[in-house]
Amino acid sequence: MTWHLNDDGVYTRHEQPPGCWLREDLGMNAEDLTRHDAHHEAGHAVIALLRGMSVRRATLMPNDQHAAHVEFGPWEGPWWSYAVMLAAGERAGERWLHEAGLWTPERAWNAERACGSDRRKAAETVPEPATLIFGALPAGTQPQHNVAHYQTLQDEADVWLRVRWPSVQRLAAAMIEHRELSAQQISDVAGIPLTKAPAPANAQVEQ
Repeated sequence: MTWHLNDDGVYTRHEQPPGCWLREDLGMNAEDLTRHDAHHEAGHAVIALLRGMSVRRATLMPNDQHAAHVEFGPWEGPWWSYAVMLAAGERAGERWLHEAGLWTPERAWNAERACGSDRRKAAETVPEPATLIFGALPAGTQPQHNVAHYQTLQDEADVWLRVRWPSVQRLAAAMIEHRELSAQQISDVAGIPLTKAPAPANAQVEQ
């Protein structure tokens, strides 16, 4: 896949549409934006549970600023698992756009750019001397053991989401209905057992 350099120096999977500008609402009405954000956050939560992370709660307070997030307890496992979980939100949101018949190049690019905080957190989790890259590799080179491309994380997230997509759909629906879910409720709805006791959050993934 070719990653595209945007005008501001950021690389994206989707090419920056000519004349397109960033829109907080992704060019959708409030109801559809809420549904998108719910699937994004459900993607985070489901992969977190599958990876054995401590999920504390998920909240969805719809407005035009994507006020949705999942809170986690301490995580001392592999950085790769945490980074895949971060990538899963973006991938779940895009899958939902396709399934809802709302995918357009402009909307997909906007949604991708809205995930900048997840990408920054993923890069921050990588221990030195490893590096996470988002753009093109230098000509003639391949990722090495200490160089990872974000697309590799996204591809792995896609595999997990494909297997557990019904869990994501159920969890997104529950978030829309209840607005806030506890760790046990997240586990029950997703059908994935909690592997660690809920703990005070020290990490928060925001849409």
